[in-house]
Amino acid sequence: MLSIGVFWPPGAGKSYFGVYVLARIKGKKLVVVPTRALVEQWRERIEEHIPEYAGEITVVTYNSFHRQAGSSHS
Repeated sequence: MLSIGVFWPPGAGKSYFGVYVLARIKGKKLVVVPTRALVEQWRERIEEHIPEYAGEITVVTYNSFHRQAGSSHS
């Protein structure tokens, strides 16, 4: 499993860089973001720039990710 974290200031192009990387990594991908608004922003950018990969990419919030991860360890 490959993990990549991008920690740049607001407006620095993190999501565009992320979309670029997502298009180049083969297989299923997971994007974890802090808010629902960012989930929608990521989904829109994916559909706009790399729609051919949309089926391979899941975008969730931190809370949703932790709930899913916690339930799989029960």
